[in-house]
Amino acid sequence: MSMKAADDQLEDLTFTFASHLKEHLDSLWKAGGTEDWSLYAPNIQFSDPIQSLGGLEQYKKSLRLLKDSPFSSNVLFETHDVSVSGKGMVRSRWTLSSDVKILPWQPRIVFTGISEYQLNEEGKVCKHVDYVSSSLSCMLINLLQLPSPPFSSPLLSSPLLSSPLLSSPLLSSPLLSSPLLSSPLFSYPLLSSPPYLFTA
Repeated sequence: MSMKAADDQLEDLTFTFASHLKEHLDSLWKAGGTEDWSLYAPNIQFSDPIQSLGGLEQYKKSLRLLKDSPFSSNVLFETHDVSVSGKGMVRSRWTLSSDVKILPWQPRIVFTGISEYQLNEEGKVCKHVDYVSSSLSCMLINLLQLPSPPFSSPLLSSPLLSSPLLSSPLLSSPLLSSPLLSSPLFSYPLLSSPPYLFTA
């Protein structure tokens, strides 16, 4: 196959993958949804702000742990749009939310971000990178915010929760003003949307 023919084929495969990605992700994340792993290369590389891993089996384990974590429930994943950002490059914009069931008041945390997919010459995903736009400091504030009216639990009346760390001046505490939490690791800006857009 000539170089031009290979480029044309990859371009076609890119648009085909992008046009079906939202449907695939919706099916993947819904309760009892199907998992079509044939879209991914055996040597797929995945990374996000927390981890980097390689291989399809590790990729499956990471995703299933997120979906069926013992620490969370009512996991919802919404794909807002999918776009082609280049030949063999596809980007999706999403929101992920879940209840933290290990805390008595079960706060709901929300992450927004983008995923970038790189396709190989066969049109399979060989690289997947997640960028999260929600900062760690916002997530901590969301986790520690008690419901109104106050949730009644012996745990909430413990001295631990009345400590200075969790009191109202939380927003100005050294923990949340640390340079670490304002680093790019914990705050990814959403990239501008490319011209080819696939929406629901």
